[in-house]
Amino acid sequence: MRFLIAVGLYLVLTGFTVTDVLNRPEREPFGIHRYLWVAIIIVIPYLGALVWIVLSRRGDTKPRPAGPRAPDDDPEYLSWVARQQRRRREQGGER
Repeated sequence: MRFLIAVGLYLVLTGFTVTDVLNRPEREPFGIHRYLWVAIIIVIPYLGALVWIVLSRRGDTKPRPAGPRAPDDDPEYLSWVARQQRRRREQGGER
């Protein structure tokens, strides 16, 4: 009975992690090609899957750009909008 539980857990864990690896947008997540990750997960039972889960859940693999994400977060854009509004007021009212 324990053997069946262990095999079932291995199959579920392996299936989940292999699917997760193959659905990643990066070709080389964490510096290793995705098919090599699949091989590691299958060849090293439990440990390969657990390593993948820990690495994939710790956060983003790529740093996000430091700049603003939306136009209304960009100080340059906001100053441009303010200049446009001032210009329109000086020309004779808001449009």
